Amino acid sequence: MTTATPLLQSLELQIEVAESFALFGLDSLEKNFPILNQSTDEVVGHLKDAFFLTLDDVQMWVGDGLDVALDQMERLSEGAVAVVRQLQDSQVGQVASFGLDDLLTRLEEAVAHYLPLPPTLREYRGILGNWGRIGVSFSISESEFLYLSGNGEMLGIRSDQ
Repeated sequence: MTTATPLLQSLELQIEVAESFALFGLDSLEKNFPILNQSTDEVVGHLKDAFFLTLDDVQMWVGDGLDVALDQMERLSEGAVAVVRQLQDSQVGQVASFGLDDLLTRLEEAVAHYLPLPPTLREYRGILGNWGRIGVSFSISESEFLYLSGNGEMLGIRSDQ
């Protein structure tokens, strides 16, 4: 250190000027960025708060967007229902409905006439008359079946046990 002392003494003025610039720069940084004076725990706490506030804002924004989309879908579906009702009430709609009902009836009669009775329903042939009277069969379990007519009335339950 004794050999560097003359050098340090000769540069003392320049070191003081550099130190004053550095202190001025640090003071302005601390003034403009108060976060530099806070502890790490305080900074982390503020960041968490900002993050959760941002998440809350995003959640509100998404919720509002979904509400708008839902309102539009409700208006669209209400409009579609109104159009369908008007179409059904019109003469063309009534003719189309009658034609479709007639077509479905003829198809059901053709299926009942040309397709054989499934083995699970053969024992009910005497009770039920023909296949055309059965609308749906449901498997309740592996050994039980529920039979419904075309209009939803229960026709019977068959158990294989």
